[in-house]
Amino acid sequence: MLKNSDIAFEGMVDRNFPNNISSAKEIVPLLVKAINPKSVTDVGCGMGQWLYIFNKNGVKNIKGIDGNWLKDKNILLEKEQIIYHDLENCSGLKIEKSDLAVSLEVAEHISEQQANNFVDFLVSIADVVYFSAATPYSGGVHHVNEKWQMYWIRKFAKRGYKAIDYIRPKIWNNRKVCYFYKEESFIFVKEAALDKYPILKNYVQEPIFDLVHPVHFTDQVIKPTHEWSYLLEIQRRLLISYKQKVQNEFFRCRRYCNHEKKILNGLYKCYKNWTYK
Repeated sequence: MLKNSDIAFEGMVDRNFPNNISSAKEIVPLLVKAINPKSVTDVGCGMGQWLYIFNKNGVKNIKGIDGNWLKDKNILLEKEQIIYHDLENCSGLKIEKSDLAVSLEVAEHISEQQANNFVDFLVSIADVVYFSAATPYSGGVHHVNEKWQMYWIRKFAKRGYKAIDYIRPKIWNNRKVCYFYKEESFIFVKEAALDKYPILKNYVQEPIFDLVHPVHFTDQVIKPTHEWSYLLEIQRRLLISYKQKVQNEFFRCRRYCNHEKKILNGLYKCYKNWTYK
């Protein structure tokens, strides 16, 4: 498997640059209010948009980690604020602990074999982690481990971290925020440290974790980046729906003239004989 540091994420990052800035401007103030971090580490920082907005919101100690593909890019971070490392294998990376770790839309790029090590790294660098990862069939560059939200929630729970659904309700209908943050992002807090964050403690509950945002459902459910098996399954279901539609129309229009009946009857027989395996 290719190292994450060798994969060309430039196109994806360039396309998402404005959206990430817009989303960060809405979400970062919420995180600062609830956590009041003095230091933030962004694992999979890309061009540094989120850290840039954290800095604009008063967080001066910022650090980004991402692959070698960033080395020749005009990023928003100073040289001393970025660590180049292959995120597929973070086990050997040792950095100073921060008040808050951020890892947004990164974990789906990490192989399932390394998922536990990735979460281990995140909890080793902060007692509070703001995290999101792509859900199944999202599609994208090098999406090798798309999982439902509960997959990651269970991994953090095994390490003593509580999922706090503080952000999603506040941004669900905010058009300035990308849909994937609305449906996938959680704050994970080390249970032993939860008393330090009274705002978050008030949000300890058992919400519905596995959600798909309407924008994702309507606009992003079918994309050319999806696997062939998924697209063929969608096509199979569409054909079944077409068949049912013709059948329904045939019975609804039974009072049509004989000529129209013959046309509809021919269509119905044609669809009726289709088989899908």
